[in-house]
Amino acid sequence: HAVCIFYLVLRALDTVEDDMTIALETKIPMLHDFHTYLYQEDWRYMHSKEKDKQVLEDFPTYCHYVAGLVGIGLSRLFSASELEDPIVGLDTKLSNSMGLFLQKTNIIRDYLEDQMEGREFWPKEVWGKYGKKLSDLANPERIVPAVHCMNELITNALHHVPDVLTYLSRLKNQSVFNFCAIPQVMAIATLARMLQ
Repeated sequence: HAVCIFYLVLRALDTVEDDMTIALETKIPMLHDFHTYLYQEDWRYMHSKEKDKQVLEDFPTYCHYVAGLVGIGLSRLFSASELEDPIVGLDTKLSNSMGLFLQKTNIIRDYLEDQMEGREFWPKEVWGKYGKKLSDLANPERIVPAVHCMNELITNALHHVPDVLTYLSRLKNQSVFNFCAIPQVMAIATLARMLQ
């Protein structure tokens, strides 16, 4: 249950953090006081106007906050529960890399769905080499630059695989191993299928 609660709280925080329609004067205190809202069953924030597309400026930092911190938190829970050795929770580089690998894979895989929903998560520093707008890469006539762009993003994500393998090799508890390994193996398979 602790893992589920941890994940849900982080998803809620991420939703607030991602909403670009909330003024910083409102958002920052809301994030600082978020823990108090967890005890208020009737608390709601209904003033979001989040409809505009999201443009990602700092890809690694974004992935760290939405997924790397989840990996770090889960690793600390595994160690604190004594299901795993302390090193699993202490080595934040590997834990962060586990989360980054999954997040980058999801962002690469979900390109077309995100475009249809008006969201943009591919980093401009990569797609800007291949088109004037990220949406241009969805045009069938732009398939060659789109594939080159995707391959560059996949190559970037695959740099995390050595960390993933090292992390998984440290796990002793079979349930924890399965919980961690299955999504990582699926992500590797997804990228292998997409790489051209």
